[in-house]
Amino acid sequence: MNSTYFAGLNGLRFIAAFLVLVTHSESIRAKLGFFNISAWSISKNGGLAVQFFFVLSGFLITYLLFQENRNTKTISVKDFYLRRIYRIWPLYYAIALFGLFVLPYFILPLIHQPFHPEYDLFTASACILLLFPNLANSFFETNHLHSLWSIGVEEQFYLIWAPLVKYLKAHFKAICYTIIVFKIALFSAMQHWMPDTWQTYFVATLQFECMAIGGLGAYWLFHEGKVEGNVLFSRAVQGIVLFLIGTLIFANIELGTNPAWWAQIWRFFFKTPIYAIISNILFVYLIINISKNPLRLINMDNRTFDFLGEISYGLYMFHPLIVHIVIKAFAKKLLFLPDWGFLIAMYCLTLLVLIAVSYTSYRFFEKPIINRKKKIK
Repeated sequence: MNSTYFAGLNGLRFIAAFLVLVTHSESIRAKLGFFNISAWSISKNGGLAVQFFFVLSGFLITYLLFQENRNTKTISVKDFYLRRIYRIWPLYYAIALFGLFVLPYFILPLIHQPFHPEYDLFTASACILLLFPNLANSFFETNHLHSLWSIGVEEQFYLIWAPLVKYLKAHFKAICYTIIVFKIALFSAMQHWMPDTWQTYFVATLQFECMAIGGLGAYWLFHEGKVEGNVLFSRAVQGIVLFLIGTLIFANIELGTNPAWWAQIWRFFFKTPIYAIISNILFVYLIINISKNPLRLINMDNRTFDFLGEISYGLYMFHPLIVHIVIKAFAKKLLFLPDWGFLIAMYCLTLLVLIAVSYTSYRFFEKPIINRKKKIK
């Protein structure tokens, strides 16, 4: 397979970013006392969407490394790092510096908005600027910078992944299986012996198993995969997978302490690593099917999704700030609307502002840097 173009993935990126936005929008409105649907399952999928991003990252990065190795007979670890730096670091550090210093100490005082940080500035700044925002989140609630944690985890994964693929590619599958088993065993042990500690929270954020599962999907597609004519990618199997993914999204409900046997099974499924492993495997299937199956049930390869997916990094990075700003600027002014009218208006305003800001960032800040990145062979 010579092509490195994966059709339709921009649409999946946007849907995942939107699910994260819904989760944070509902939790913030609930915290501030505005109408919200935070109890609904649709608003509990931020973590699931981030897992999808991890799986997608592992899949794409691994496939491209295999592609580079086939084309050049080697992998340039230096160029791999530079490409990631050019794409990720500029916006990451811009958001981090803005959120740590500009917003709380310059902008909020000007508009007479109180700011009560729940973190130690020195410790949080050190963790975030050293690309360990997930460590900062283990110690504190980092407010509007909370979402940076997943970017830090990806960077930590990238640091080890290119050398592993380059020097240990003959043992690639064994490495992936080891990462998955070790992470699940370690987290399960810590959750049992050290619950509610910062160490356990930090280990939970290191979702390398998601990226390893994505990497296994890339390995299969690159070395063994045949999608067209494969019974696993028939319309019937696609329908089953889409139903299961829909169940994950819409059935993650809180059952409290309901003693019924089915409630216990439900809680066990959604609160243990089984949930993550099954969802990640379904995500790998979805990625391969959407991008490479000519008989896919859902076609997400269109201009609208391409545009939204192209700016999806900005959508993800800017959304906590934009959600806070829109709620504080417009929520009280829209209270005359009925509850559902209020909800729809808030999402329309949030998306309009978020898309405008993300496009501006992409067009005038990120893209010029990306164009420089493309010069790296």
